[in-house]
Amino acid sequence: MIVEVQLQDTLAKYASAQDLMSATIGGEVRGVAAAQQNDDNWTFPLIIASNNVGVAIELSYYCDKLHRIFTIQWTRFDATVAPTGQGGIYQPEFVK
Repeated sequence: MIVEVQLQDTLAKYASAQDLMSATIGGEVRGVAAAQQNDDNWTFPLIIASNNVGVAIELSYYCDKLHRIFTIQWTRFDATVAPTGQGGIYQPEFVK
């Protein structure tokens, strides 16, 4: 599953090149990406590996400026998801 995750606007003002994002399935890290800045947007190109379809993915974002990790229950594994698009899967809400 390949997804380009965009950082939500609330956290974008704290983003830096030292930030990281990871995807875990069943407590195992299945993908890690470094932050990439495109104009005013921060994105994370995640490649997530799994042998099972439909398993829950947990997403964690490390913000270097805040020295904090934000973690959410994100989505279910689906290898047919388009790499880029719109909606909660592409811009998850870490802070409400």
